[in-house]
Amino acid sequence: MGNFRRGLVLDPASHQWVSSDGMSDETRTSGYASMLRTTKPLWHGGYRAAKVEKKLGITLGGYVSRALTSKKRITDACDELQRAQIDLESFSRLRANESAVGPTRVRALKEEVERLESRERVLQTEYAELEKRKTGDGESGRATRGRAWLKQNCLNEAALPR
Repeated sequence: MGNFRRGLVLDPASHQWVSSDGMSDETRTSGYASMLRTTKPLWHGGYRAAKVEKKLGITLGGYVSRALTSKKRITDACDELQRAQIDLESFSRLRANESAVGPTRVRALKEEVERLESRERVLQTEYAELEKRKTGDGESGRATRGRAWLKQNCLNEAALPR
């Protein structure tokens, strides 16, 4: 295409591209001059367009940065919303599970507390009886302890090898 166009010249009379082979030098020169006249405003327009684009870039640069900031804020808000929805769903499931299992767990804990309180009452009663026996007997309590010590000591002596 580039080689084909090189052989063409703009004919100023017909304003069409024609082959330069059959043209006179004068016609060819006026065709080239006409081409320059038509392209010169395009160059000037390109220069003007570059200036306008630069001004628009400066003007729109603020809008672009503002749009990027807004985009980031919106994205962050959407991410936060998604995390909040996941948390809500998790806690809703947890609530459903706890409301189903909670009463059973509370009942089991109450039964365990009742057993422990009963055992504590029994042990407190035994302790009170032992304390009463210890302080109430006085000398006989010491004698009982002394006899138990002697009995234990005899058993230990018997168990020793001779």
